[in-house]
Order: sequence, then C-alpha cells, then structure tokens
Amino acid sequence: ANSPVVDIYHDVEKSNCEHCGSELSDIGEFIEDKVTFVPSRYVVVRHHRKQQRCLNCLPDEGTNKIVTASLDKSLLGGTICEPSLLAYIITHKMQLGLPLYRLEQKLVFPDKQKISRQLMSSWSLLAYNQLKGLEKAFEREINKAIMWNIDETSLINIHSEKKTKLLIEYEKDILKIQEDGFKKKLPEDDIAAMVEEKKFEYLKESPNARNCFMFVRSATNQDGSRGLVMYNYAENRTNDYIKEFIGDYHGIIQSDGLAGYASAAKDKSFTHLGCLIHSRRPAKNILRISPKNKVAKELVDMYDKIFKEEKDIRNAYKEGKYNSDQYVKIRKIILEPLFEKLENWLNERKDNSILSPMMKTAINYPVDRWESLTKFMDYPFADSQNNEAERRIKNFVLGRKAFLFSNTILGANATAFYYSLVESCKALEIDVNTYLTHVLLNAGEAKTEEDWDNLLPMNVNLEATSKYLDKMASASANPERTESYILRGKKKR
Repeated sequence: ANSPVVDIYHDVEKSNCEHCGSELSDIGEFIEDKVTFVPSRYVVVRHHRKQQRCLNCLPDEGTNKIVTASLDKSLLGGTICEPSLLAYIITHKMQLGLPLYRLEQKLVFPDKQKISRQLMSSWSLLAYNQLKGLEKAFEREINKAIMWNIDETSLINIHSEKKTKLLIEYEKDILKIQEDGFKKKLPEDDIAAMVEEKKFEYLKESPNARNCFMFVRSATNQDGSRGLVMYNYAENRTNDYIKEFIGDYHGIIQSDGLAGYASAAKDKSFTHLGCLIHSRRPAKNILRISPKNKVAKELVDMYDKIFKEEKDIRNAYKEGKYNSDQYVKIRKIILEPLFEKLENWLNERKDNSILSPMMKTAINYPVDRWESLTKFMDYPFADSQNNEAERRIKNFVLGRKAFLFSNTILGANATAFYYSLVESCKALEIDVNTYLTHVLLNAGEAKTEEDWDNLLPMNVNLEATSKYLDKMASASANPERTESYILRGKKKR
C-alpha cells in the first residue's frame, strides 16, 4: 500500500471503428501493474545550521559569541559520509555479501568519481572505534540469555596478534636506527643498508597470514524467544581460550563436538548440550563412500527416526497444541524409548574389534557424549540440533567467500561487531539498514550504560529514522544549479 507508483498512460492507436468508421468513445481503462527496482543514487545532504548572535553587543567585547544550531552529533562528523551511506555500505557487505572492492564499482558519482574501498574501510573503523559502548551492551545483554547456540569457523588474518607485536617492535627499531644514524652523521646509504638488514630480520621472524577464528553466539531469552546474535574474533580456539570466552556464563550452551566446550563444562557452572546432527555425521559419511553398508544404514535410520518424531512434536508445540510443560513431558515420552534403543545398539557394538575405524568413530562419538546429546529433552526451548548457530555462522562464511580475509586485528573485530548488528536485526525481524542508520545517527550522544542499552536492536524506536530515510529517498536535484558540488566534509557554508 505504501509503495511509490509511477503512472504511464497509453492511447489507443486507432481512434475510429474498424467496421463503421465512427469515432471511438472512452468507456474506461484497463490497468496493468508491473514492478521495477530503481537503482540506488547519490544524494547530496546539505545541513543548513542557523547561526545567531546578539546585535546589541560589540564583536570585540568578548561576550558576543556565535550560537550554532545542533552541531553534528553523528559518529561521522567532519567527514563527507552521511550516516545512511555507511549503513548502506555495512548492509551490502555484511548482509548481502558484497565486498568493498565491488561496492567501489557500484558507488560511482555522475561525474565517474568513486568512493574508494580504503575510504569505506576507514569510515567503518572510525565508527566502530566509537561504538565500543554498544559492543559492551551486546555482551551484557547476551549474558542474560538462558541459552547460547555457539559455533565457530576459520578466518585468515594477515596481521595476527603475534605479527602485530613484531611489527611494532620493528617500527621502533627502524626509528632508532634512523635517529642514531642522523646523530652520528652517517651516510644515508649506510643508514638505508642497516634499515634493510633489520627489515630482513623482521621478515624472517614474522609469521605468514594465519588461520584465526570467528565465533558466533545466538541467544535464547528466558521466555524462549529469539535474542541477540553476537560474533567474536579469536586468535585460536584452544580449551583455555574457550573457557575464557565463556567466562562466568551460567546458562545452557549448545555446541558441536569441539572438545573445548565439554572441557569448559567440567570447570564452569553452565550446562552443555551436544548436537545430534554432528553425532550422525560419521555414519552418513560412511554411506557416501559405501551406500550398501548395512550397519551404517541401520544407525542412520535410528537417528532419522528421532529427528522425524522430534520435528512432529515441535511443530505441534509451535502451533499451540501444548504448553511448555506438556511439550517437555510428551517429547520425553516419545523420544526416550528411541534413545534407549539407540543406546543399546551402540553399547552392543562399541567393543567389536572387526569394525572399521570410521565405524568405530560413528559409534564412539555418541557413546562418549551421551549425556550432552540427550539432555536437551529437559528444556522446552532446546532442540537436538545446533542448527541455529550453524545458520548464523553460515551467513558469515558466505560473506567470507567474497572478502576472503581480514587485514588487521581491528578490522577483524569490526567485522565481528557489524555482523552482530546485522544478524541480530535479522533474528529480531528489524530492518537492517534502518537500524544501522539509527545507531550511526544517535550513538554520538550515548554516554552511560543505559544510553548504550537503549541502542540495542530490541529497544530502539525507528520511526524518526524511517522518516529521515524517506526524506533522503524523496530528494530531487536543484534545477537552477549548474556547478558540481564540492564535498569537503565540515565547512562554513
């Protein structure tokens, strides 16, 4: 109903009757609706800030100050970037998987000038450095959740923490070599040779780009509703890091089979749930290689029976046929006999010495994790599978296929943060571009924890921001202007 409409009128080619030759009369019209997409366009946003002063005071008295209306409080003050433009850039990179080098080709001025990928990157980092308060608010909120679905994937980082430390030391050494050389009045060629020697030492010690990781946590609230989604960059995924990452969280964590989570669960006060999909995977892999393997087929069929029954019960619960307590009780009545059958089958075969190594893995994986694989039945908001986290990490993986790697630690952390904003909006069914614009417009005024909490996706009122974006969309060119606009960011007029 709110869609803009363009009316195009078509006349009848012949205006006379083909039988008698009389002039045809209008009796109505046939209306045919089609749809198109108008490509994005640049809009110059001119901020006219009224200035006032007292005319009764002389300028040289020192009291006649100029008062200017509402100075720019956005995170991008002093740049030519309007908050809605950076929101557009982040949305296209993080939600639509368009890397900056391709966005550079898309964002072209009428005079063929481009916004470089370097400039887009610097705007993103400029904003991120001022949004640490919102990042902390995300962490506070996600720690209130009753459950995390958690997963991780690899991310190549060109400058990892170790390499960055070496680079800082290298830059200090180079500066000292140059200062000492100038003080001793050494020839420039000698100084250059010493610099090259130090550079060779640095390159020899410096590690190449390395595989780091991106973690994701998808939260479930106390009432079972979907919560925030938060990404975090990490240099590794060792047991010690995972313990530190989980911290003092006391809820429920569902993960895949990475040993670090089970190890952390022994020392921490959270409940750990496994993933039945990962438990089935070794048997599925056997069937891909050997489709007629009867033992693997029997095992997969038992898993599939559990999945089918669980899905039917869950659908009935979502349709409102059961309350939470009834759902937990009925699910246990139906699934516990199936799990008992599976457990007996596994225990009968786990010590069989003639099984192949792959089949032993398929059997020992669930045997070693049995409690974490079946514990989900105690909680109405939990499933047997970690699909929620898998979906969220997949969205990052699709984006990674386009941008390939992160160049710095700061860039990797910024990527994690912006993915957190985008995926949280998607989980909460909030328009991504409007929310990002709202944050970039208003975060400059956030001072306290309460201010930052009010900028969380579930707490914002986007009505004013929607009107702002509508105003941008309705912009039209000044027909009297013939000169090109010169964009300099902050200026007097």
